[in-house]
Amino acid sequence: MLAPPTELFSADFLSDPYPTFAWLRRERPVYRCAAFESYIVTRYDDCASVLTDPDQFGPVPDVTPERPTADHVQYRHILARAFNAEYVARLEPIIQGIVDRLIDEFVDRGEADVMSDFAERLPTLVLAEMLGIPSSAQPMFHAWADSYTRSLAGELSPAQRDDFLRTIRELVGYFAYAIEERRRHPGDDLVTRLMHARAADAQLSGAQILSLCEQFMVAGRDLTTGLIGNGVRALLIHAIQLQRLIAEAWLLEAAIEETLRWDSPVLGQPRTVRTACDMRGERLLAGDIVVVMFAAANRDPLVFSSPDVFDLYRPNAGLHLAFGRGIHFCVGAPLARLEARIALHTLFARLPHLRLSSDRPGERRVAFAMLNLRTYGSLPVEFDTRG
Repeated sequence: MLAPPTELFSADFLSDPYPTFAWLRRERPVYRCAAFESYIVTRYDDCASVLTDPDQFGPVPDVTPERPTADHVQYRHILARAFNAEYVARLEPIIQGIVDRLIDEFVDRGEADVMSDFAERLPTLVLAEMLGIPSSAQPMFHAWADSYTRSLAGELSPAQRDDFLRTIRELVGYFAYAIEERRRHPGDDLVTRLMHARAADAQLSGAQILSLCEQFMVAGRDLTTGLIGNGVRALLIHAIQLQRLIAEAWLLEAAIEETLRWDSPVLGQPRTVRTACDMRGERLLAGDIVVVMFAAANRDPLVFSSPDVFDLYRPNAGLHLAFGRGIHFCVGAPLARLEARIALHTLFARLPHLRLSSDRPGERRVAFAMLNLRTYGSLPVEFDTRG
């Protein structure tokens, strides 16, 4: 049996998975990974087919709660009413204010870590504002979110895991309290919007709202953090593309989409086979796990010409699968794009000659579990000070 040139999910693979993805797409587009007891799907068309066929491929019970398709569609409609485009647009001045405050803290230093000083903090603070968390409680909220991320990345010692479990209890207790407070005293925050959103006379239950708050904290924070970090690095190592972006501001949205395609912060998503089927010569049985590799699909040469090239002028970059597709498409995608657009624009506008640190390389961070995130744990940069 042919095996990929680099062991899947090894340190070498995670450092640069794209050569292995290319081999898999060409030689074994549906590959049985014995170590993870799953099938790895890497071609764009196959990945899109899995994502858009919920009757054949369902969620993994330990990762995403199972709901009948009709119930899930209704659930998404309710969520979309609360998290609509008008609401996201209203967040722009709030996000801009947070971005400026964070940059103010290090703009005079001439150096910073894009991740710890900025990208990890921005979505947490935005989410805290969205959920109506008072400023006095936001440092605690950030500590909870950071602990959650470190647990997904497997960076906790046994003692720290005990602290993490306490953190989860505190977090659930806080959200439960916040939900009850909004019942008595409605506000102009996301929790209140979730409580009042309706679709076909259906509403979200308290348990569903509580679950969503937890999901927002993990998915909403880490995906956006990864997008910002990956985007900054992609632009800094492609100087010509960066100069074009600075000269042509309209390319900013293209830069977001090309980053999502070229270096997706989410490697992929697992699905469960509902009924036996065949795919690319492999027999998949009911209950088998299929991992849809977004990052591999996003570099499929049958869809994207010169897929390994980072190109801001790519006409079809928006076809990427970084946010999924179908009924499980990431509902927070518009917010992630907005935060990344404001973040990248302001960083490059306010930090003259922004560049990667000459003596401190960035460090990758990979978190499995729910999102299979591949981002940066640190990304040191230098820049000129205006003084």
